[in-house]
Amino acid sequence: MRADFRSGRYFRVLQERGMRFMRIFTVLSVFLLLLSPSLALSDEITLWLMAGECLPERAYSGADFTDFAARYPYAGIDIGQDQKRSMLVLMENRGILQGIEEFRQGFLRERGLDPGGGDLVIRVVFIGWHKDPLSRILNNAVKEGVDVVQIGSTWTAALAQRGVLKQITDVVKPVEREYINSALQGSRILGEDGYYAIPWVLDIRTWFYNRELFEEAGIKAESLKTLDDLERACEKFKANVKEKGVWFVGIPTSGDDYSTLHSAMTWIWGWGGNIVNGKGLPGIGDERAIEGMSRYVGLAVKGCAPMKGGDGKALRLVDIETDFLKGKYAMIFIGPWILDAVAGAERPDLFVNAGSMSGPAVSSGNIFTGGSQLALINSPRSPMEEEASKELMKFLSFRGNPGAGLSPRIDNFEALLKDPKLCTYPLTLIRQEFRSYPSIPEWGKVEGIMVGHVANVFKRVGEGEDRRDVITTEFGTARQEIARSMGSERLPQWGVIAIVVVIGGTLFFLLWRFLKRRPSRMEVVDAVRKFHRIKDVLHRAKVWKGCVKDDDEEVSRFRGLL
Repeated sequence: MRADFRSGRYFRVLQERGMRFMRIFTVLSVFLLLLSPSLALSDEITLWLMAGECLPERAYSGADFTDFAARYPYAGIDIGQDQKRSMLVLMENRGILQGIEEFRQGFLRERGLDPGGGDLVIRVVFIGWHKDPLSRILNNAVKEGVDVVQIGSTWTAALAQRGVLKQITDVVKPVEREYINSALQGSRILGEDGYYAIPWVLDIRTWFYNRELFEEAGIKAESLKTLDDLERACEKFKANVKEKGVWFVGIPTSGDDYSTLHSAMTWIWGWGGNIVNGKGLPGIGDERAIEGMSRYVGLAVKGCAPMKGGDGKALRLVDIETDFLKGKYAMIFIGPWILDAVAGAERPDLFVNAGSMSGPAVSSGNIFTGGSQLALINSPRSPMEEEASKELMKFLSFRGNPGAGLSPRIDNFEALLKDPKLCTYPLTLIRQEFRSYPSIPEWGKVEGIMVGHVANVFKRVGEGEDRRDVITTEFGTARQEIARSMGSERLPQWGVIAIVVVIGGTLFFLLWRFLKRRPSRMEVVDAVRKFHRIKDVLHRAKVWKGCVKDDDEEVSRFRGLL
């Protein structure tokens, strides 16, 4: 054995055995890949989409669930609800899944691949608008390898600034003329030309009413032109409609629902208030914003609207929407996605779009207009996955999503103008009644701050505190938090200029001093000579150490040189 070891035969035997093992492993690998070609060839992209959570009165059988699972094996849902409700919500969103499957097959067919094969897998995970989805996308989308995500139009700038989104100007620029301008504003950072998202749906909040309840109360819809008219109509409703559990209007009050803020802004803007003014400074604590919010909360104080649901919890818009379709509210302020739910209602003729209502500050719009965008997450992808992700965004954007809102394309709005039942939406834009939040990086934090404080107002007033005092306190605190948020992320323009001037001046001064005191050639030569003399002295001192006395004349001479 020792002789074999020394001669190298031992190593040759090991090498031969290793090569034999590698051949067997390679054959097995090829065999497995032939059995499962999708594992070897498939590319995969993942989408995060916001789930529409309104559940109509519809029953599903076990066979329905089995068929759904077979059709859409790569669909999932994570909305923070129990399994039963989550599955029902997933079933209600099957329309968009069908569209994505059509895209997948068409994409493969155009490239000469089998549309029924597994060359491309598209995983869809529905996440909710609640439970702070912005933070979830910020913290987890890149880590979890998400490719395409649906985002609120007010989040684009914040996500782009943090590096979460990949710029897709090459996707949007060639088709930007096909979209209305208000939708494109949410696709980029304010003041910049590049696009980080493509519009998918447009959300214009308008009023819907129940025709039968209005007739019972003696209210004529055409008489509602302003928010003051709404308050007067509420008094008439309370006087004439005595049915228990039926309210004049539903308003969201939950701290985990962005609509809690969107609805309140109708009154805040309507009375001339602002969250952030044109100079980038918080304006939520001023008298106009407080007055608008006070009038809004007054609807609940006067008994026109509940502050909590039957379960004692704060109300989300999806809860209000569901109950509106059941006849429990005479009016709601909601986005155009309700059109899809109304069409599927037992009596769709009951629910009518009443358009918009202005406040005293009629010179500026007060109808919240936002929507959803589709964005490309800045995560690694193969060339085919990159291409498929971009093509899927364009496909979905052009197709629209009626269950989530209006198509943001110009052609769609021209068609709506010709429809008497739907013309209120384009007219809101044409009349400049709409209002959007600023597309700035700080808005993600600002929006979260405001949702929390508006919800706190309803909670505290519902517990018996004075309405005006609570609003003043909550908005004052919100103003301070927004100021800190804005200051920590963006200096005012004069501050940026001052910093640039100081840094530039310092660099110029240092350069000037360096050039002014630049040594001559002889000074450099002299310095080099002195260095070598010192080096020689140190060397000789080291050699002589212990051989001469401290008072030796030679040592003294070299000390003098140093």
